[in-house]
Amino acid sequence: MQKSEYLNPWVDLIHTDDIISKIRQKELKPFSVTPEQTGVLFCLTLVEKNPTPADLSRMLIEDRSSITLIPNRMEIKG
Repeated sequence: MQKSEYLNPWVDLIHTDDIISKIRQKELKPFSVTPEQTGVLFCLTLVEKNPTPADLSRMLIEDRSSITLIPNRMEIKG
């Protein structure tokens, strides 16, 4: 196999991810909620106690620093 044959599936995957992301953002826009915030809300429905940012980052498979501010902003926003 040539190198370019390995790249095509990755390019397709990146394009698909981008399309899904744009559709999701458009779907959530009327609610003024971001896809990241919906992930946090989903996690909150799964646990009985208040999760820490570290818990949320593990559940969402995200870097802790990218998760830390989301709940704070959501709380301020109401």
